[in-house]
Amino acid sequence: YQQFLPEFYQESDFLGRFLSIFEQSFEPVYETAETFWAYLDPLLTPKALVPFLAHWVAWPMNPHLTLSQQRRLIRHAVEIYQWRGTARGLRLCLQLCTGLDKRQIEVIEPDEREFAVGEITLGDEPCLGGGKAYHFVVSLTPETQDQLNSLDEASIRALIEQEKPAFCTYTLDIIHPAAAAQAVLQTATTDDG
Repeated sequence: YQQFLPEFYQESDFLGRFLSIFEQSFEPVYETAETFWAYLDPLLTPKALVPFLAHWVAWPMNPHLTLSQQRRLIRHAVEIYQWRGTARGLRLCLQLCTGLDKRQIEVIEPDEREFAVGEITLGDEPCLGGGKAYHFVVSLTPETQDQLNSLDEASIRALIEQEKPAFCTYTLDIIHPAAAAQAVLQTATTDDG
């Protein structure tokens, strides 16, 4: 601080020591102010502030999820709220929570079938309506064994319960990497022959 004084006062030893007391007191405040933005970023904030940021954006802290999963979900909470209750919103949440990419997460909604009378068959099996009402299937297809091992079914189910419409039911399918590779191979073989 002494360097900001006129030259005459910069030469005073007493004044230099006196101002250093204030400099040492205020320096941590200035450093905190310069890096304050990092406290507001869920990916960078200290662990103790994560619940505060979650509360700030009204995101429920889920004990089934890891801290890094919580941080990603909190960071994208506003975008998630925009799409809450939709297949797109559920895919986004699952992508942030599991680390799988978009092509590995599928939310399959039932076919909208019309009422049929007479000899009309719908699909392979004749039916009235589209099966279970308000039911959808979430299919996760990890490509490696490591991705499969990192999936926690309890946390995935908790997240789906949180994000789906209250009246909907769902089925969760986690497809083993070897089974997915075999299905792709069978599809390729069927298409060729």
